[in-house]
Amino acid sequence: MPYAPFNYRAANDPEHWRLRAEEARTVAETFTSAEAREQMLQIAECYERIAEAADIGRILPEKR
Repeated sequence: MPYAPFNYRAANDPEHWRLRAEEARTVAETFTSAEAREQMLQIAECYERIAEAADIGRILPEKR
């Protein structure tokens, strides 16, 4: 995925983080190293926690 500038709207969007989590899980499936796969799955779990925080509005205040 190409670099994109930080987007406040995306940061507060739970779906954005859930998509990142799904991407991380998909990438994890391609790894032959169990350690690398586990690390990627941990990243996916972190994205899920961020999504949960975004669900309740605890990421970033709205940009003014």
